[in-house]
Amino acid sequence: MTAPPATSMEIVTTRGGVTELRRRWEAEDPWASLLIVHGLAEHSGRYRNVGARLAAAGIDTHAFDLMGFGASGGTRADIADWHTYLFQLSDNLARLLDRGLPRVVLGHSVGGLLTIDYAMSRHRQPDLVVLNAPAVDAVVPAWKRRASPILAGLVPTLTLANPINPDEIFNDPTAVAGYLADPLLEPRTTVRLGAHLLGTMDRVAASLDRFTPPCLLTHGEDDTLVPPATSDALARLPNVERRLYPGVRHASLQEPVGAMIIDDIVAWIRTMTDH
Repeated sequence: MTAPPATSMEIVTTRGGVTELRRRWEAEDPWASLLIVHGLAEHSGRYRNVGARLAAAGIDTHAFDLMGFGASGGTRADIADWHTYLFQLSDNLARLLDRGLPRVVLGHSVGGLLTIDYAMSRHRQPDLVVLNAPAVDAVVPAWKRRASPILAGLVPTLTLANPINPDEIFNDPTAVAGYLADPLLEPRTTVRLGAHLLGTMDRVAASLDRFTPPCLLTHGEDDTLVPPATSDALARLPNVERRLYPGVRHASLQEPVGAMIIDDIVAWIRTMTDH
């Protein structure tokens, strides 16, 4: 590992006129650059340890808060058009182009779903993708799936409680306590965003063969929020290498075991970039 990374934050105005929080963990002598895409209900600040460890290993690391989450602007936990998130990812990925380094996107949970959808788009693409417990499917009753677009049309900004139990996503009691004490977490989600998520899951599942970048998929075997079986179809793709971690739950990168998984990610990126 090199020297501890310098960290920075900035607030910018997006192409849609909404404020966006960006973070950077600057590597001293970088050999790759990486963009973190956070999951539902959370924000980029929850990846401080991830960004610091990646940067200390020589990977210049960036992150941002999705619209409606964390310190970014917009209606809380809502988005009118899913493409807004794709444009956010595209504009942040463009920041990585200046250094001329290999570009990696790391998406967790819903951030992983967004990353997969982005990789199937016509936007400028990263060189490598890392997915951590990607939310490519959800355990949702059939009637809720059918009702979701109807509710989104009638009462789009109606909010429902997120089905996220911190004891379900963490093994470590300290991580649970930190999660519960985080003032920037969003405990509810609009039915419109929920409909966007379910629609994106269906669209991704129907065209998974279009997901072609070299990809490392990491998943905890004890993940009950997004069970490992949901990523089986992804794991069968020739461009995807999946690694399952026994005894590990959903938010693995934010727990003590995350250090080992991050080191595995760094080693994989080194192999793929000949560093």
